[in-house]
Amino acid sequence: MYIINVASKSSTTELAQLILNSKEEIELKAIGAAAVNQAIKGLAVAEQESNFSYICTPSFFNVTIEGEEKSGIRLRIKKEEN
Repeated sequence: MYIINVASKSSTTELAQLILNSKEEIELKAIGAAAVNQAIKGLAVAEQESNFSYICTPSFFNVTIEGEEKSGIRLRIKKEEN
């Protein structure tokens, strides 16, 4: 599985290219509303530009950053041929 950490300033075009070019399942990890927004938009762009459908399974994860517990969203993405 290929893991990508998504930030609020991540390029949706670059995310889409990573998703499109991956030959295995991908996991996008995002903390914060803006980062989750970029992850979803990257997936939407990938789906629009491909001949594939994508199955996306969302879940939560926890991480400690500078001693503070934070929750994030994990999107597991699997490519499926149409």
